[in-house]
Amino acid sequence: MKSIVLHMPRPATDIGAPTLLDRLVAVYAAWQERRKLADMDAERLRDLGLSQADIAAEMARPMRDIPSFPRA
Repeated sequence: MKSIVLHMPRPATDIGAPTLLDRLVAVYAAWQERRKLADMDAERLRDLGLSQADIAAEMARPMRDIPSFPRA
């Protein structure tokens, strides 16, 4: 199964841990990207090198399971 990389928004703070708002924004962005992937047709998924099984696995992940924030 391929690994799907979601692009999370950069946290507002460059120093220290992300704030609660940063985390909420990241969760919402992940939810939006997962919905967009789920809405894609088979041809578009094939163009991206993904299968329906890859998307099903991504959609099954809990909302709190998002990639960590990118580092500067």
